[in-house]
Amino acid sequence: MKRIIFLLLLICVNFMFVMLAGCGDQPAQSDTTQDTTAVRVQETLTTTASPTIESTTAPETTEAPAEVVKSDFEIYQSNSITPSSCNYALKSADGKFVQQTFRGVYKIQEFGELEYKFYFSNNVDSTFSNGSHSYRDMPTESYKIISASVGTSKISQGHGKVTNFKTLTFDGKTERDVAAGETFWSDAVTLNVADGAYLIFEWTVEYTVIAATNSENASCLLYDYSSGRLTPAQSAPMPALIGAKRENALRVGFIGDSITMGIGTGAGKHLFWAAKIAEKAGTEISFWNLGVGFARANDAVNSPSWLEKAKNNDVIVICFGVNDIEGGAYNYSGQRTAQQVADDINTIAEVCKEAGCEVIIFSTPPFTYSSAAKVRIWQDLTIKLKELAEEKGYGFFDFASYLGKADDPATPAYGGHPNAEGCEVVANAFIESGLLDKYLK
Repeated sequence: MKRIIFLLLLICVNFMFVMLAGCGDQPAQSDTTQDTTAVRVQETLTTTASPTIESTTAPETTEAPAEVVKSDFEIYQSNSITPSSCNYALKSADGKFVQQTFRGVYKIQEFGELEYKFYFSNNVDSTFSNGSHSYRDMPTESYKIISASVGTSKISQGHGKVTNFKTLTFDGKTERDVAAGETFWSDAVTLNVADGAYLIFEWTVEYTVIAATNSENASCLLYDYSSGRLTPAQSAPMPALIGAKRENALRVGFIGDSITMGIGTGAGKHLFWAAKIAEKAGTEISFWNLGVGFARANDAVNSPSWLEKAKNNDVIVICFGVNDIEGGAYNYSGQRTAQQVADDINTIAEVCKEAGCEVIIFSTPPFTYSSAAKVRIWQDLTIKLKELAEEKGYGFFDFASYLGKADDPATPAYGGHPNAEGCEVVANAFIESGLLDKYLK
């Protein structure tokens, strides 16, 4: 009996618990459900108490540095101080296409096996003589490259034995049609130029009018086969740049006239001042000679193709004035003033500076000027160029002070076109000036 009463009491107690649970807002839950609800409530309370504040600072990201894309001018730096600008238009005799083979000899700055690329320009950079034959930015005509090749020779004369001849191609082809005024690069070719040897460039072109270099017995040696055998030529179309893949700290260009080109020191001897500077500076600096006979600063100002070459250097050395004073600007009937010449030189400097070049201005060298009035212009120009360099922060080298006579600075001590002795004096002074040292990276 007691057992039955105990069971009935137990049932009543359980019934009371169920009834009490049913009086709440929520139905009874299992232990697991209660735990989950408690977590959610806690999360809600936490969110309400401490709302999330979005950061205004962008998350840190690690981006790879942008790849620096170099131009062919930066990769294939000049490897020869032999001048290569154009002041001449070579024309066929009857205006009809003629096929002719030309050869050029180039003294190399850095020897050994290097990858080469050659830059070409079918543009006349400056005025030849008085402009009756050719002049700056003169229109040329289209021509065709039939074949081109490069090799080496131990002899500086172009008729010496040539070895290692390699075919030069253009976009993978041996032939190429070239438009009037066009500039372009060859494909790369590997060539080993032994120490002391010369690079030989030879090509056959078909043309009516083609931009060319007139050497006038300057440092460059040019040849053609017009007479059926290889003979010296005064004028020939040649590459504008003998480029090689070099790792130089500095690219230096010289832009000027025949004194920069090297007239006066003997054909093929490379004793002119720019060549002597290159020799003394060593291979850590590449040099590009943009000097050309009869050139004027006024030509460069009006020659986009010439300025384009000048701009593609780290440092540009500007040496003009003689022909501007003596001959005047092309198609200019009056006398050029010192201020006009200085303004033209300033324009060249500004164009190059804007392109990222450092600028060094040379004073205009003494010359056998044809009148006392022109000597006075030269004297005034010397002062103006120094003032220009100081005002603009350009380097300045008093080129004239090393080339004039001690008792008569306006009279050349080493000839109107400085001879080898005068060029040695100038080169030593320029190297000792340290003007290039501060630009070395």
